[in-house]
Amino acid sequence: MNNQFFESVLASHGRYCIALISGSSVKHKFSEYLGDLLEVADEADAKGVNAYFALATFGADDSRTVANAQFLRSLFLDIDCGDGKAYATLQDGADALTAFVEANKLPEPIVVISGGGLHVYWPFTRDLSVEQWRPMASALKALCRAGGLQADPTVTADAARILRVPGTHNHKPS
Repeated sequence: MNNQFFESVLASHGRYCIALISGSSVKHKFSEYLGDLLEVADEADAKGVNAYFALATFGADDSRTVANAQFLRSLFLDIDCGDGKAYATLQDGADALTAFVEANKLPEPIVVISGGGLHVYWPFTRDLSVEQWRPMASALKALCRAGGLQADPTVTADAARILRVPGTHNHKPS
């Protein structure tokens, strides 16, 4: 795993969360040490378990909820691509994202192929509380809607959101 990626998109303090999903089973692991959780994600991936990371850090409770979310360090989008999705191919999704970024004069994002689309991140230079982050995330969601970018609207302004750990595999049945 590329720690530089995680250092740029995740808050520098709080408790990190990895979600391990196999079928209908979801297990959350929390730690103040992201490296420990990334090892858990690698081990799970090797066993065919889907590994996701939370974009926020959390308080003392072992719950991945908006109420327990504390800090975020990026804005993010989930753009689904493939049969029956808003964009038929990854290239179609990438082209739409490029046009959106250029039309809105946004900074160049970090883009990760998720296994079924694109995960897009705009990192901040500092940690933001959920209260500071939420208006910007809501504005990005509205900008996507107004600009016609078909990003999953439930993801963009969800402080407790999880996205696939880069470098792991999509073990969902096709």
